[in-house]
Amino acid sequence: MSKFLKAILNIFFLNIVLFYNKIILKKKTILFYHENFKLIKIHNYYVEKLLNLNKKKFFVIYLHADQKLKLNNYYFLINYFCELIFCVDLFISNNVCDYFTIKSKKIYIHHDIMDTPLVNEKEKSNLKKRLLAYDYICVSSKNSTKIFDDLLNVEKSTKIIPIGYFKLDYLLSKKLKKNTSNKIIIAPTNYKSFKSMTILNDLDYLISFILKKTSFSIIFRPHPSNSKEKTILNLKMKYINNKRFFFDQSKNYHKVYMSSFCMITDISGTAYTYAFLTKNPVVFYCSYKKKIEDKYAKLFYFKNREEIGIVIRGKKNLIKLKNIKKNIKFYKNKINILMKENLIIGKTKTNFIKLINKI
Repeated sequence: MSKFLKAILNIFFLNIVLFYNKIILKKKTILFYHENFKLIKIHNYYVEKLLNLNKKKFFVIYLHADQKLKLNNYYFLINYFCELIFCVDLFISNNVCDYFTIKSKKIYIHHDIMDTPLVNEKEKSNLKKRLLAYDYICVSSKNSTKIFDDLLNVEKSTKIIPIGYFKLDYLLSKKLKKNTSNKIIIAPTNYKSFKSMTILNDLDYLISFILKKTSFSIIFRPHPSNSKEKTILNLKMKYINNKRFFFDQSKNYHKVYMSSFCMITDISGTAYTYAFLTKNPVVFYCSYKKKIEDKYAKLFYFKNREEIGIVIRGKKNLIKLKNIKKNIKFYKNKINILMKENLIIGKTKTNFIKLINKI
């Protein structure tokens, strides 16, 4: 069956189901749309936990852009066909969408724990226009509101609401056990988004340095959007036979995080998720000149890097890696203080339910 025909059939089915639940059963109908199919299997578990609501009051359904995906209560729909779906009270996404269901209130849940740069400077105006299509933007903390306030110029048509970061709430509630380990995770951001700040050009050297100059093992976890890129696959093939090199694409990344003692990244938002979950340090590797990040100097992401780890600038300073494991307890204390000062812990779902009940 062609994806076009499959989408058309799903439109008919969805409109019938949504009509029945909204008009006949008088439920509040919620549609979650996941447009980035590369990230669905990483985010969907936490989204479902967040949207596990009172079934007598709410009807929740999930749409996605991956024709091959087979998950219960998930339906394939080409993004622009969302405009043919009716009887939806709340349209929710954690990727910025351009097409929405008819006459719905629109909620964007930002999937980042800190005020990580959203896009490069050239794409800011386009992102602003897209975000202003939403009625509500949910962010993880009060500090995270600033990056959206600055981008949207506090236009009142879109409300920015700090509710917490559900993924971290859930993982902390599981009280995951850490494994004694000699492994470092290397987890770069999507290098296509920030080409001037990516770790990509030095990745080969970095991996080689760790394997040759230290006793540490490596878990290489590329960004899901880059995992099948030629550069990444070449690195995988080059080192895969080394017993201290592991290539990871698992969706349950928290288990991988707990099996390491440190993370190396560039400007990935996962740096803070890692630190707050594991209480282990993060190494921010910068292959670029410092002036490139000056425009982001006011962001808490950059201000607080040395509260959760160290900043290493260039290959010459990689020698600092050898001492990172000696300071685990020191960073654990600093990370705990930063969490208490900046995060909304354990209240995300409560705050979210308050919001959707109010709308």
